[in-house]
Amino acid sequence: MNTFDDYLEKIEKMASDSNTLGLKGGIMGVVLFFLYYQRFTGSKQYEEIALNLLENIPARISVNDPVDYANGIVGIGNVFRFLIEEKFVTIDASDFFDDLDEIVLRKLKSDIVNNELFFHENIVHEDEIWNVKTLLNAQKVMFIDFNYYFYRRREGSIMNSDNKVFRVKSLLEVAKSLYEYTEDMQKRGTSKEGIAGIYRRIFWICHSVGSLVFQNKTTTFFKFDYFSRLLIKVYPALSYSQQRYCLRALCVSLVLSKLDYETSSNLSICD
Repeated sequence: MNTFDDYLEKIEKMASDSNTLGLKGGIMGVVLFFLYYQRFTGSKQYEEIALNLLENIPARISVNDPVDYANGIVGIGNVFRFLIEEKFVTIDASDFFDDLDEIVLRKLKSDIVNNELFFHENIVHEDEIWNVKTLLNAQKVMFIDFNYYFYRRREGSIMNSDNKVFRVKSLLEVAKSLYEYTEDMQKRGTSKEGIAGIYRRIFWICHSVGSLVFQNKTTTFFKFDYFSRLLIKVYPALSYSQQRYCLRALCVSLVLSKLDYETSSNLSICD
C-alpha cells in the first residue's frame, strides 16, 4: 500500500522528468506545493526538492513557450516574484524578470500585428472594434474577481468633443468596420453564435445613432443606404425588442434626413 511519502516521491519524479514548466500541472506548481508543504511540516527535505526543481527553470525557458498564466511564462514570473516576496527564496531575479518581459512583449507585439489589433484613428468608440477583435482572437479568457478601470482624459482629446455629428460619423464607421469583420470571420469558420454576438453589438451602435439623431434634428442623413443595408444583414440575429429599437432608430433617422434635405443643402455624413 502506497504511503503519502510514496506519492510525494512520485510527484517529485514526474516534475523532474516533465517538460511542462508552468503553474498548472507543471514544475512551477510542484515547486509551490513543496515549499508550502515544507512550511507546514518544517522538514528541510521538501525545501531542497523545491529549490532543486526551481533552479533549473530559468535555463529551460524558451521564446516558443506559451505566455499565459496557467501554463506559461506569465504564471512562472508571477510565482517567482511571489516566492521572493513571501521569503521562500532569497535571490536577485531582476535579469530573469527582464528576460520574461522581453519574451511576453515580443509575443504580444506579434499577436497585435498578425491579428491587426490596432485602434482606428480620428474616431471615438474605436475600442468597440478592438474589444471584439481581441476577444475573438483570444485563446483563453479569464474572469478575475477584481474591479479595475483606469481612464485618462487627455486635454484636447476628441473624446471630450460634444459634436454629435462627429460622434455619429464615428459610430457608423465602427458599425461598418464590425460588419466587415463579421464577413472575414465567416470565411474563417467562426461560429454563428460568435457572429451573432457582433451583430447584436452593431444593433446597439445603430440604436445609439438613432438616439443621437433624435437629439440633433438638424443633422443631414440623406444618404442612408449603408445603414439600411447593414440593418438587413443584422436584423435576423436580433431579438424582437432589439429589432423594434433598431427599426425605430432607422425610421427616425430617415424621417429627419428627409426633413433636413428639404430645408438644407448640407453634405450628408453617411457617404
